[in-house]
Amino acid sequence: MFLCNSNFFSEFLDTKMQKVRPDTFNEFVVIFYFMLLRSVSFCLELIDYSNDNISHKKNDLGKKIKNVENIYNLENFLSYIYYPSFNFTSPFIPFKNFLTCMSSKTEKMSLKDVLKFILRIAFSLFLIEFFLRATSTYTTLNYTSYVSDYFSMTSYIMSMFIRGSLFASKYVVYYGIPTLINKFVGMKTTELPRCIVLIHLNSEMWRYFDTGIYEFIKNYLYIPLGGSKSNNTTKFFSLISSFVFISFWHGFGTNVSLWSLLNCSMIILETIYFSVIIKTNLTNQIAKTMSPRVKRYMICFLLVVNQIIMYLNASFFLGNLDSTLDLYKLIFLNNKNVLWHFLTVFFAMFSSTQIRLELIDLFN
Repeated sequence: MFLCNSNFFSEFLDTKMQKVRPDTFNEFVVIFYFMLLRSVSFCLELIDYSNDNISHKKNDLGKKIKNVENIYNLENFLSYIYYPSFNFTSPFIPFKNFLTCMSSKTEKMSLKDVLKFILRIAFSLFLIEFFLRATSTYTTLNYTSYVSDYFSMTSYIMSMFIRGSLFASKYVVYYGIPTLINKFVGMKTTELPRCIVLIHLNSEMWRYFDTGIYEFIKNYLYIPLGGSKSNNTTKFFSLISSFVFISFWHGFGTNVSLWSLLNCSMIILETIYFSVIIKTNLTNQIAKTMSPRVKRYMICFLLVVNQIIMYLNASFFLGNLDSTLDLYKLIFLNNKNVLWHFLTVFFAMFSSTQIRLELIDLFN
């Protein structure tokens, strides 16, 4: 249904809507495709109810939804699709969570929580404005071949990290106001994107960046295809299918497809490490010979290496293919001191990761 609708309307959107309102075309496309996600959510939950033949359901809060047989009607469908705050840049929210807030008592939000939420949005907006107006972050990455003589290699490498952080801040601003409105009416909302500086694993990136898309893929694609089972074959098939959907959702371009392939490969390697390598007798024997401090250093080392690879992969998604390849050539092929620049960035990230882990231990 999703593929048929999107393909059917793609030509219409490109030829008609750009002529009518070219200034708001991108916003319209985002809203339109999120409406398709909500329609898929409604239909799949209806199919699950019909197959399971149960008298109640539970939302993500664990609350029961009674009288299930009366909720899958046209009125609730249209309310879910055209809910006012959803028709801005609101993250995806499953139908079962939407229905609960419509039929239950609204929980009050404290003024402190509201102010913290607004301050986070304002701070993210300030970061975006500052780096766009006062720095050359996007210029160094999008026009590498033209400005390579004007910036140092360390600037190029740091710009990759800054651009990723700004992209996360942009999502906080996009999702922030609609999410705040949803919280006011008592809806179970998804979390705002985490700062990617605090994310070191690929699985965490997908779980905590765009949590709405993650919930959709998990509930309606990964788990139904067998991703929650112990069979490695079904898990692998579910993972591949999920990233095919992710690639399609983001436009199915060459750079996006390559980015999805690299991310899928990293998650497979991450799964092998945590399920196989870390549980071997040799790994356990080596770990016993290490002091707690050495173990902490090893963990930080592995996390930083993985984080650097994540940022390199993200360059394909955040920029076009040509500019990313030019950047890679400049860093790895046309630079004799690439090791020195990467070591500078590595030790800075290693120190910040070490501080973060120490703070986690302190507050826990």
